[in-house]
Amino acid sequence: MTATIHSNTQKQIKMPVPVESLITVLHNIQLKIDAAAGAATALELRLRIIAQLEIKVRDELRKKTKKSYHKTELEHLISAILDVFQDKLDATEQEIIRKCRPPRNKTTHGSFAELMIELIGEAPGRQLDNRTLKRMPLEEDDIIEGALCIERNGGLDEFSRRARLAVSILEGKIMRSLKP
Repeated sequence: MTATIHSNTQKQIKMPVPVESLITVLHNIQLKIDAAAGAATALELRLRIIAQLEIKVRDELRKKTKKSYHKTELEHLISAILDVFQDKLDATEQEIIRKCRPPRNKTTHGSFAELMIELIGEAPGRQLDNRTLKRMPLEEDDIIEGALCIERNGGLDEFSRRARLAVSILEGKIMRSLKP
């Protein structure tokens, strides 16, 4: 049995799979969601600790926003840290850290089609194009299909890997250089 759901425009959207199948998929990807959310939290925690410990980061933040390091948007926090510690990080390391914010937001908000677009430039869906035999792209606002496809597309695993790499860079190049 398929259910019908309504979007903001009140256009009826058919549930693409039976609800029990959707729930099963959600249970199957739960550990990967937990890992990705945990990696995002671990990254953000280190960024905020660096800001708390380093007055130069807090000073740089004041130039970007009125919010304190513990409340500021991640975009400003990352920017301030990279500005202060640019001499400790090469361009590739800076880019790895900078590029973690958008997929972190997509992961946290459950926007898996957008996550795949952010990570690999496209969100291949379940449907095949009969002409090309390639997977047809998902619409970025298709939350259900994004959840159904995220396991096959590896988006949660890829974001977790990138966030852990950023954590490793922050610990090795910045946190260990901070004075107690």
